[in-house]
Amino acid sequence: MIQGASEFSEALRENIVLEHPYSSLHCLPLQGSAGDLSRHLPQKHRSLQANLVVTSPPYPGVYVLYHRWKVQGRKETPAPYWIADSRDGYGQAHYQFGDRRHQDLRKYFQGICDSFNAIKSLLGPAALVVQMVAFSDPSWQVSRYLEAMHGAGYDEIMPEALGIEHEDRIWRDVPGRKWYAAIHGGLSTSKEVVLFHRPRT
Repeated sequence: MIQGASEFSEALRENIVLEHPYSSLHCLPLQGSAGDLSRHLPQKHRSLQANLVVTSPPYPGVYVLYHRWKVQGRKETPAPYWIADSRDGYGQAHYQFGDRRHQDLRKYFQGICDSFNAIKSLLGPAALVVQMVAFSDPSWQVSRYLEAMHGAGYDEIMPEALGIEHEDRIWRDVPGRKWYAAIHGGLSTSKEVVLFHRPRT
């Protein structure tokens, strides 16, 4: 992770557009939900508009521990909170827009809609939103996800329209799948898709 962050910083320095008025880059860490992002922005930054959002939102119906680490891939531990000397106080559903076991995942898709609707106010008209997502059951969840994004005020853009030589959505095999995924074989969650959206004007 540290090496990746270092390489990213170096790439920014090498590719900076010097004539751009905001070419002096700095980090602005914010903590809070996406829905509250504009409220956390310092006043002097509120007039700026982002042109790119890169994110991997929670996966619908997929078992992912965002608030725990696993020791040797098995035992769950709240070690991140020990390190930060803080208490978590939330369950898994808090981090995944609701319980992943709910049949229609209504709360999840409403969370996606609300979050990206709130983010839209911070974006420029030509901004690109890039998301990597996996689904527990793509047969119906992909279309519901796209409906939620449409409801939030976005239109999907196919890779080809962005100059990427790929006719359909881009799927990839998830690297480093755990032993239980290998045993079950062919799990829907073994594949992730990259989705591209722009704010609807």
